[in-house]
Amino acid sequence: MSGEAKVALVTGAQQGIGAAAARALAASGHDVAINWLDDQAQAEAVAAEIRATGRRAALIQG
Repeated sequence: MSGEAKVALVTGAQQGIGAAAARALAASGHDVAINWLDDQAQAEAVAAEIRATGRRAALIQG
């Protein structure tokens, strides 16, 4: 379904495998919702990296 927006929710996306998955999804054309628990600064850094690629990123604490 080309042309449709793709959005991914990645849990634990503030660091490690979750952050890598969020970056990879953004690189493949997805906007990303970044779920984070206890490190807002790191989650914001991942979001900034994603936004720098031209994709959208939202932060969701939980």
